[in-house]
Amino acid sequence: MKKVLFALLGTSPSVLTETIWALSREDPAVIPDRVVALTTTIGRESVIQALLSGKTTGWQRLLKTLERDGHNLESKLRFGDTSESIRLFPSPCGTYDLEDIATSAHNDAAADFIMRELRGFTENPETSVLASIAGGRKTMSALLMSCMSLLGRRQDRVLHVLVNSPYDTPVEPQFLFPEKGVKYKTRTGESIAVRPEIELIDVPFVRMRGWYEDSFKSDPHSYERLVAGVQ
Repeated sequence: MKKVLFALLGTSPSVLTETIWALSREDPAVIPDRVVALTTTIGRESVIQALLSGKTTGWQRLLKTLERDGHNLESKLRFGDTSESIRLFPSPCGTYDLEDIATSAHNDAAADFIMRELRGFTENPETSVLASIAGGRKTMSALLMSCMSLLGRRQDRVLHVLVNSPYDTPVEPQFLFPEKGVKYKTRTGESIAVRPEIELIDVPFVRMRGWYEDSFKSDPHSYERLVAGVQ
């Protein structure tokens, strides 16, 4: 069964690498086949700068670390600066991509977008969705959690990730995942002695998919109608 990491991202793309690193530490290890990030135009620039830029990118360092740890990454962790991997929230009118989710209209458009994108994966019985609610605005996390309750199946998971202090705040160099030999400092230049620790949390959620499937002959085209269908 193919595994898709379906993640919300704001301006802290490290939640993506932290989640993947933590999944690789599970027993048995979970290595997503594909990574899909939903974000804004500003979030996309943050992803490119933090993970996809430089001589050796943060993404490449993650892959090399996982390979050194013994993981076979052949046909795994497909991700890059493409519209297939980085999905941008559209405006309410659909004519441009959003820089931020700043209004109720933006919120409604984002809810519909999350629902449509998520449904594209949950309609495939051979795909398992790993939905990360760690990034983006709190309202976006709440919407993805709600969409997972409405669309999620037994093989799907909702994930959150926690990082110990001070790695949950800006440090130098930017913390993406525990890298051997890297010495971190605070923004004021103080050396950090504590080792980074990442905790992956499986968030329980109520699966209501069967309820609305009995209510609609075809899938509703909006998040609002989908929610109304289970009331």
